[in-house]
Amino acid sequence: MELPFVEKSLAVEQKVAENKLSGPRLSEVFRKWADDKRLTDGDTRSTNKTISEFGATVTRFVELYGDLHVPRITRALCQEVKTALSKLPTKGEAFAGWLLRN
Repeated sequence: MELPFVEKSLAVEQKVAENKLSGPRLSEVFRKWADDKRLTDGDTRSTNKTISEFGATVTRFVELYGDLHVPRITRALCQEVKTALSKLPTKGEAFAGWLLRN
């Protein structure tokens, strides 16, 4: 007895699950946010400073965890990132040395 509808339904569900775990990468979402921020708030010194500060955090995240697809970034991972970032040196050269040691 064949159940083509059930098999098709399962295939569709698997595809939906795969799509949920893919999606845009963090760096891509950040770039789009930064572009939108400049359009919305203007290309001012304050706006660029905000983008730069957020960008530094995104860059560190990507260096530590990779450029993940956004749906794969969970609350638990964000808490882990927050803890890891709080332990990192604040200066760029010290951070580079820290990365090499760890």
